Amino acid sequence: METKINNELDLLEPFCDVNPNHPEMNTPFYHPKYKEVWATNGHILIRIPPERLVEEYNKFDRLTLPELGELCHKRLSLDALKRALDKLPTKHFTTCPECDGYGNVEWEYHDKDGDRHEMEEECPVCKGDGEILHDYVIKIGLSVFSSFYLEIVYKALRLMKADTVEVAYNSSNLALELRHNGVKINIMPLVPKAREKVDAEVELLKD
Repeated sequence: METKINNELDLLEPFCDVNPNHPEMNTPFYHPKYKEVWATNGHILIRIPPERLVEEYNKFDRLTLPELGELCHKRLSLDALKRALDKLPTKHFTTCPECDGYGNVEWEYHDKDGDRHEMEEECPVCKGDGEILHDYVIKIGLSVFSSFYLEIVYKALRLMKADTVEVAYNSSNLALELRHNGVKINIMPLVPKAREKVDAEVELLKD
């Protein structure tokens, strides 16, 4: 019997979409088709068997798995990923793409009576600052990825106390899949043009 993941919300919530226009992805959910608990923002996706978790989650089945790359029998060292993240240029800020620098976002909600409610609140991406850290490009295997999302993946794998993880799928323009103790993480690559400027690279290990 596999042990429970007791820090599950710390693991799942950073993968969730903070955009109020996508309420179904603002929290983790159970996908009945795949029989997994998912948390995703559309760029990264973590999938965990429900028997590994303590909490119960609402069902949502409108999302499908991203198309996966080629089978890849290699491993990713977390130390190598950390070194790549540490090699990135000095961090600087850029205008937040969610609020266009205003610091606030508007959202609307339709209640059960059909009434519409509008609200303006602090931007959940930049926390009201109007700026976010500039994103960098890291190459892993055959493709390139956003350093912003790789930071989230790295912290999640550290929470799972992983040293190396299986790289199950990897290709130049389809989703990467990492696996560790039954947990699966999918990462969407950046567009091919991003290959023109790679800020750091992670070499994969032979399995």
